[in-house]
Amino acid sequence: MPRHGNSRRNETQPSYEEDYDNELTWIYLALENAAAEQHVPRNIPCRTSTLQGRHYIEEVLPNDTRCFENFRMNPHVFHNLCDTLRANCGIRNTRKGTTVEEMVGMFLMVVAHSTRLFVVAERFQHSKETVSRLIKVIVRGIHSLPPTYIRRRNVDVQLEIQRCRKWYPFFKNCIGAIDGTHVAATIPSSVRGAYRDRNNEIMQNILAACSHDMMFTHVVTGWEGSAHDSRILSDAATLQTFPAPYGEQYYVVDARYPNIPGYMAPYKGQRYHRSDFNDDTPPTTKKELFNQRHASVRNVIERCFGVLKSRFAILRSISNYRPSMEMHGNITMNSEILLI
Repeated sequence: MPRHGNSRRNETQPSYEEDYDNELTWIYLALENAAAEQHVPRNIPCRTSTLQGRHYIEEVLPNDTRCFENFRMNPHVFHNLCDTLRANCGIRNTRKGTTVEEMVGMFLMVVAHSTRLFVVAERFQHSKETVSRLIKVIVRGIHSLPPTYIRRRNVDVQLEIQRCRKWYPFFKNCIGAIDGTHVAATIPSSVRGAYRDRNNEIMQNILAACSHDMMFTHVVTGWEGSAHDSRILSDAATLQTFPAPYGEQYYVVDARYPNIPGYMAPYKGQRYHRSDFNDDTPPTTKKELFNQRHASVRNVIERCFGVLKSRFAILRSISNYRPSMEMHGNITMNSEILLI
């Protein structure tokens, strides 16, 4: 019957799917042959712009505005940093002519704007391998500078406190403020759970102490985002490098820390934050008045964190770069970023 005849003809003729697969196969073979016949030269230089990295640095540094926008520091500070790296860290120009200023410029562009490596390579006309290697040279150099520049102030009464009528003589023995801040980090998946903070973000907890002239006196990095601030402080206080208070001296801390000798916390259960007080709702009790003054004294550490994160974008988003590994095994962001 016709019905069976059509079935036999369909068995002997190729289907539409088979024809389509055959056509794709011939197309792939033709493309492979064309690619094999065409000679593609290798290792063609791609960084051939006339504005080389050293020329870019020479063009930007004389302009205060462009220098600050690109490197987040004024030209004289930039030059001082380069001279310090030469004198204290032994960093010199490379044999191929890359200057220290150019290396510092690459490093600052990364930490100031969280710029990807290939963008810096294009800007300075170097390979990504060269940029990565030179940035690591600057990182190691800056990492050796904290003992020289981050240290406690040897003063009995800080001048900033002595000048403020709200603080002096009530906080005359205060030597600084201590607080923690969370910084984004890229963490291996094997230990990522410990670095999730209460907002379910991958963070590390940074503890810092500062004086009232907004200078950092101690920085501890590498703690998990889930670690409590008081735990980090208790561990940091055991270090020999920690500028511990002595005698009647003390640091001001917030309510997350214990109120013990050397660390003054506010009254709990009372209004504390500066936003809780205004002209319509002034302090009504002695404890609230103390908390208001305490918050104003401790606010210097919040200002330091705000200025630092505003200036260096990598502290807000570090997703492009892996963290370094300390000798004790803690995962830590490159701590030299906090020390500039």
